[in-house]
Order: sequence, then structure tokens, then C-alpha cells
Amino acid sequence: MGLTAEAIVELFRADARARKELAELLVSEPDVRLAIVNAVLRDVATKSDIEQLRTAMESRFEQHRSATKSDIEQLRSELGREVEQLRAEFRRDIEQLRSDLRREVEQLRSDFRRELEQLRTEFRREIDALAREIDRLYKLVIVSVLGILISIANTILVRLLLPP
Repeated sequence: MGLTAEAIVELFRADARARKELAELLVSEPDVRLAIVNAVLRDVATKSDIEQLRTAMESRFEQHRSATKSDIEQLRSELGREVEQLRAEFRRDIEQLRSDLRREVEQLRSDFRRELEQLRTEFRREIDALAREIDRLYKLVIVSVLGILISIANTILVRLLLPP
């Protein structure tokens, strides 16, 4: 069985000392070292790369910040409208309650006036009935007093006119 690339890799993976020697051999060759450095440099970030990344990130940040500000302003506007709607509904409810209360108060006043008028009417009827009763009693007393006076006058006249 022949030696495959995979088997070679496994052998280097298992032997750290052999790996180190291979690396030293590769680095000591100028062409190989240049190829490795160039490959590594492609992955290394430069100042301009970092500046471009910073500019791109700042641009994204500004976009997100602007979008967030826009979202916040939109939310603020929506909340403002909702608050105004609630205030308007609250005012309508208060006005409805005032109207209902006024109606109730007027109904109570009307009921009170009606009951007061009924009481006055009953009171007047009772006063009229008492006045008739007093008038009847007055006439009875007058008749009684007249009867007593006639009786006294009769007794006096009988004594005066008839000798004893």
C-alpha cells in the first residue's frame, strides 16, 4: 500500500517535532517564504482596509441611527395621535356624563315639583275640610249658646212675669 497525501498529513498531525522541522525547512527556502508571506499579507488588514471598514461601519451606523430616529419620530407621532384620540374620547364621555347628569337633575326637579304640588293640593284640601269642620262647630256652638241664652232669658222672664 502506497503513501497517500492524507496519510502524510496524519503523520505530521501525530508528530509535533516533524511538523516543526517541516515548517523550518519551508521557511528557510526564499521562494516558499515569499509565497507564505504573500499569502499571509492577503489576509492581513491594512490601515486603508481598517479606514474603509470604519467608514462603512459609520455609514451603516448613520443609516441605522437615522432609521431609528425615524422610527422613534413615527412612534412619537402615532402615540401623540392616540393620546389626542383618547383625550377627545374622554372629553366626549365627560360631556355625555354632564348631559346625562343635567337630564337627571331636571327630571328630579320636575318630579320634586310635581310631588310638592301634590302635597300642596292635599294640604289645601285638608285645610278646607278643617275650615268646614270649624265652621260647622262654630255654628253648633252659636246654636248652643243661643239655646242657652234663650233658656236663661226664658227663666228670667218666667220669674219676672209669674209671681212666686
